[in-house]
Formats: sequence, C-alpha cells, structure tokens
Amino acid sequence: MIPGGQVKAGSQRRPDPMRIILSLLIIVGISRIHQHFGFIAALHPGLLLFVAVIGWTILVPSSVDWRLLRASWLPKGLLAIVLIACLGAPFGLSFGAAAAHILNVYSRVLVPAIVFMIAIRTAYELRVLVWAYLIGISVLLWVTIFLMDLRPSSGGLARVGTAFMYDGNDMGVLLMLALPMALTTLETSGTKLGRWWSVLILWGIGITVALTGSRGAMVGLVTVALGLMVVVRHVSVAKKAVAVAVLALALAVAAPPGYWTQMQTIVNPEDDYNLTDPYGRKALAIRGLGYMAQYPVFGVGISNFSRAETTISPLLDQYAVGAIAIRTLVAHNTYIQVGSELGIPALLIWLGFLWTGVFGLQKLKRRVPSWWKKADPDRRFLHAMLTYLPISFLGFATTSFFVSHPYLPHFYIFLGYLASMFHLVPRLLAEDAGGSRPPSPRRQRIGARRWKGGVA
Repeated sequence: MIPGGQVKAGSQRRPDPMRIILSLLIIVGISRIHQHFGFIAALHPGLLLFVAVIGWTILVPSSVDWRLLRASWLPKGLLAIVLIACLGAPFGLSFGAAAAHILNVYSRVLVPAIVFMIAIRTAYELRVLVWAYLIGISVLLWVTIFLMDLRPSSGGLARVGTAFMYDGNDMGVLLMLALPMALTTLETSGTKLGRWWSVLILWGIGITVALTGSRGAMVGLVTVALGLMVVVRHVSVAKKAVAVAVLALALAVAAPPGYWTQMQTIVNPEDDYNLTDPYGRKALAIRGLGYMAQYPVFGVGISNFSRAETTISPLLDQYAVGAIAIRTLVAHNTYIQVGSELGIPALLIWLGFLWTGVFGLQKLKRRVPSWWKKADPDRRFLHAMLTYLPISFLGFATTSFFVSHPYLPHFYIFLGYLASMFHLVPRLLAEDAGGSRPPSPRRQRIGARRWKGGVA
C-alpha cells in the first residue's frame, strides 16, 4: 500500500482546474449533448477537453499522483489489456483496422481512464467526479424524455428514437451504472438540492428505462433492485421498498404502447429472433466463441469482430450461394467481444475487473467500522460507495451481456472510481488507527452539520 496523494484528506473543498476539466469531460462523454445540438458540436468539446486533460497533466504535475497506479492491481490490469490489444494487432485479421481503432478511438478512452486513476486523491475529488457522471446522466435523461420522439418498432412497440446518440440497450447500461450512484448521493448529500436532484435522477431513470423499450435494461433494473434489497443492509427494508416503488411507478406511468408485450418475451423467448435468426444474439455468441477458439491468445484483433463475420464466419458458404445476405455486425455481447477480439487472457482480466467491483469492494467494506456511516462527509461518502458501487458493477455485468461496450468511456470512469476506493479507504483506516480513538457520535454529528462543501 502506498501513501496518499499530495492533497491531505479534508483539506480541499472546492474543485480545482484538473477536477473541473475531468468533470466536463465526463459530462460531455456521457450526455453526448454535443451530438444533439449542432452549435455545441461545432466547438469540438470532446477533443478540446481531451487535449486539456493531457496538457494539464503535463504542465501541472502536482494535480495528479502517479504513485496511485501502484495502489491496486486495477491500473496494471488495464495496462495489460492495452498491451494485449497492441501486441495482438499484427496477429489478428487486420492490423490496419486494429491499429486505427487503437489510435483514433480507444486512445481517447484509455488516456482519460489513466488520468482518472491518478487524479482521484481524496474522497472529495471522488465525490466531485461521481456528481459529474450524474450530471451527464441528468442531461441524457432530459434530452431523452423531453426532446426525443417515440418511434414505432417491431411488434407494435413504441420506443424512443436515439438516432446518433445511444440506442435503448446502450442507455440501459449507463442508467444501471448511475442508479446506485444516485442512491449514494441521496444518502450522503450535504444539501437539499443534492438530495432532490438525486430523487429526480431516480425518477428519470425509471421513465427512461420504459421509453427505451429495452429488455436488457429491464433485466438490469430487476438485477439492481434485487441487489439493493440484498446488499444494502444499513437501510431499512421499508426505505428500500420505497426506492424500488419510485422506480417501478415511474416505469409504469411512462411505459409506451407495446412495452409490456415486449417485456413478456423475456420469460417467453421461444420465437424471439435473437434465438432463431442467424444474426440474433445466440448465433452471434456461438460464432464469437468459435473466433475465440481460433485465436485464443490475442483474438481476431480489436474492433475486428465485424471483419470476422465476413472473412472467417461459418456463414460464408451460405453467403456464397446467396442463401443469406452479408451483414457486418458487432458481437452484441461485451464478454464475447472482449474474448473474440482480444483473446482469453484479456477476457479473464475483464472478468477480474467485474469480480473486484462486486466482491472485492464487499471484502474491503468488512474492514470499515460501522461508525463511518455517521462520521465526517468523507467517511460517510466512502461508506456509501462501498455499499452502492458494487451494485453499479452488478448492473453493468448484467446489461453489458446484451451490448458491445468494452471500449466506451463509462466503464472506464467506474474503473477509476473502483481503483480510488483501494487507496482512499485504507488511507482513512490508517488515520483512524493512528488516532487515540474514533470521534464520538456527537462530534461526528457536529462535524457533519458544520460541513458546507462545494458539492451538493
């Protein structure tokens, strides 16, 4: 374990330029607001913020702490995946396509991800960046609910038209990551604005899950709700039931025509195209496992699954006789995509990320004393994160089964949150051990009332 960052715990109560830049990068990357409004897109906010992150890290080295890369195995695991992607590019189906994806797309996710890991030096900074994600989700909810129209889909289902932004399954992943974080801020916010904002986010998530018409989002919502009921033990069953009821009510009120008919196919999937069509998820997964078996070490190359579908697919014979049309699809399953494109070692690392997010945090939480629940804002927030962050990873593990999301930014944001927990929590535990005894409950309450933090 390494010493803490260059900022002492409790010494910072306002975001500094680096945290502001990272927050804006998260908000823009998650909300994609610039893709909905052309005048914002003309400013190229993502590129400008990406350059700003790199520039500030170089010009103001005191704004980050590189030693944090040694605080847990997670940064090393991320760098190992990057190394596998780079080394495996020449051994895949197309070196040029893999190299182009790494340089033009993946690098814009990886560089900020590394910066996230070395920029979260205090619990306050973690809180700032968690709120940044929720602000980005708030913008996404606003655009989805108020600015997008419902469009007819198959089976009579009306669902929101997401065009160049996220489709319904994509949004399901983002929302299931966000839901437990909204409960974290609801529980720990120091202002009424923060608590009400958190409630509105929960209500908006319930509405948007319905508008997406996504079965994956529904499965994720049920999984997260069950996780809340089982994992969150310091909150009464009645309060947890109220939270679940708020989500269920919002979903029921907003459910568009054909929604519940679509959801019934989850338990009655016999005729669903995903099980019967050669381009359904079942067939794609089987072919993906075949590509994994053919290229077990490095995979077919990053972003080469679609190319595999037209070069080494078992369907090629049918293409040749015109029995089936050629379609270049992604895997529609994050695990299949990682394993087939990057190989089995990368898949094991990826599964390790999820295992650490769900079970590693539970193990870490057992070291935390119960008085943290009513202590100073930093300890209360970290205690809540230890409770709810595993549920975010559980939500991602479920919803990502239905989409290809190994190279998009939201997972890497949460990987940064996760990595920070493994140096912030031990550091504060060490501070507690160095003192004579924990502060009394009365002093904890007084300290909490006196806090007038810069984050809601």
